[in-house]
Amino acid sequence: MCESCHGAGVKGASVTPRTAGQSEVYLRATMLAFRSGARANSPGMTGVLKNYTDTDIAALAAFLAGL
Repeated sequence: MCESCHGAGVKGASVTPRTAGQSEVYLRATMLAFRSGARANSPGMTGVLKNYTDTDIAALAAFLAGL
């Protein structure tokens, strides 16, 4: 699902940022901010993350950071 916007290998696409290899702490904080609505520059991300649990977000952040 992530690759549809973030590109192959989630390495970024056009104006959509790279998530692969980013800091796990940064990724987790950013995803939590999207989920809460504190970061609102991407309604698509808010929509995707609204149903993710803290555990889901932590796992996804760890996975993406490890790419």
